[in-house]
Amino acid sequence: MAEAGIAEGRFTFADIQPDVERTLRDHPADLHLVSVYDRLPELPFLIRELYDTDFGRCYLAAQTLIQAHAQTAPAALLATYREEACADYGAHFHVIKLFGWLQYAPAYEVIIEALHNRQPQFQKSRTAAAIALGEFGDRRAVGELQKCLETPIWDLKYATLMALQKLGDLSAVKQATADPDWLVSAKAIQLLS
Repeated sequence: MAEAGIAEGRFTFADIQPDVERTLRDHPADLHLVSVYDRLPELPFLIRELYDTDFGRCYLAAQTLIQAHAQTAPAALLATYREEACADYGAHFHVIKLFGWLQYAPAYEVIIEALHNRQPQFQKSRTAAAIALGEFGDRRAVGELQKCLETPIWDLKYATLMALQKLGDLSAVKQATADPDWLVSAKAIQLLS
């Protein structure tokens, strides 16, 4: 549908780029959450909420962890990752994103592992890992991210381009200008303009 709209001149990549990137970034601050806590929950409660099947509760917990527990949450998240989240694809997705937003350096290897996890149930976590590595600002991730430009998964490639942009390394972006996915190629062309 979007390809047809662009081909017909009804809109451009620049028109949809902010929405695409906001969707891929998937930060709870970009959402209008319908629920609120009547009092600030304790850290263990918030971490358990990341395992809920109601993603609205997961996003509310993630937002609260960022806003109210940014100093104490990262170590607790790493502990829960090792105990449970590594096997729960929903919690895995949220925990990986939180590591990036909280810039928790001890989770670097966990994020790299998530970036390259090819199990289908963890596909969303691969994109989350690319975004998280961009948030870290650690240039060690550049080579690992560049490998993801070879995947057929468009959202992972696009998130990789976003991360490489944040890290200030566009050395591998040229190959993505000819990507078969028009969003990926448009992002690559925009980065090199």
